Amino acid sequence: MPHTMSLKKRRIIMAVCFLAFFALIPPIFYFVTGYRLGADWSFVETGGLYIGASKSGSEIYVNDQLKQTTNILQNGVFLQGLKPSTYHIVVAKEGCWPWYKDLNVKAHLVSEARAFNFLQDPKGKILKPEDISALGFSEYDDALTLFNAQKLAIKKTMTVASTTATSSETISKNNKQKIYLEGGKKIWSQWLGDENSIPYYFCDQDNKCSDRVLVLDSDSAIRNIDFFPGRRDIIIFSSQNGVFATEIDGRGGRITQPIYKGKSPSFALSQSGSNIYIFDDNHLIKIEEI
Repeated sequence: MPHTMSLKKRRIIMAVCFLAFFALIPPIFYFVTGYRLGADWSFVETGGLYIGASKSGSEIYVNDQLKQTTNILQNGVFLQGLKPSTYHIVVAKEGCWPWYKDLNVKAHLVSEARAFNFLQDPKGKILKPEDISALGFSEYDDALTLFNAQKLAIKKTMTVASTTATSSETISKNNKQKIYLEGGKKIWSQWLGDENSIPYYFCDQDNKCSDRVLVLDSDSAIRNIDFFPGRRDIIIFSSQNGVFATEIDGRGGRITQPIYKGKSPSFALSQSGSNIYIFDDNHLIKIEEI
């Protein structure tokens, strides 16, 4: 007959399991809340970092040490058990502008940031008016509105009276955030959603958040602004001889990168918000890769 474990043995095993379970609760709790064992076997408070990258193949450095090269499956790096301190972050990719920032890591908290690395030589295509004027209502509508606003002779019936690209105020599609111009030279970003869900890029190094952030105080006039396609933490704007992108996140330095340099360009986004068009020197240019 098969051996059957006695009731007493089963109770002993169950009791041991319960004791082991409850014995593991304190170290697990300490681990998930940011504590680690120090050299003297005492608990040390730690924090974490999450850095996202916008391009596959980007190299993420923390304090000059390569921590991750991104790919299609992993577009960032998450580091735990970091001593509270200031960390120098660099995200770089060959042929792109580098992104860098000094971030404070606080005990029991994860500091988050999203990099962007635009091409130093963006790819674009000049669109001829005669090639696009007969396309009907298409993704070019907003760009053509900009064309017409600049008095370029294109005969096209438009159903869109105005576009956010030529406006001094733009509200995000989820209606939780807006950006606007003040005095033609200051770019502000304002959070309109629940204060308990305010994004990290409205906060400072001490994790104190504000629902309104001055993103740029320019010496030169700003022609137009909008959210950068696919991002709510980056603003695209035109000023002087270029079109630029700047981040709302001001922690450890605010990065601005050029998208286009010319004479006196303005830009527009397609109705889908995914394509950037630039009007400069009587040319309409579609930016195909940034």
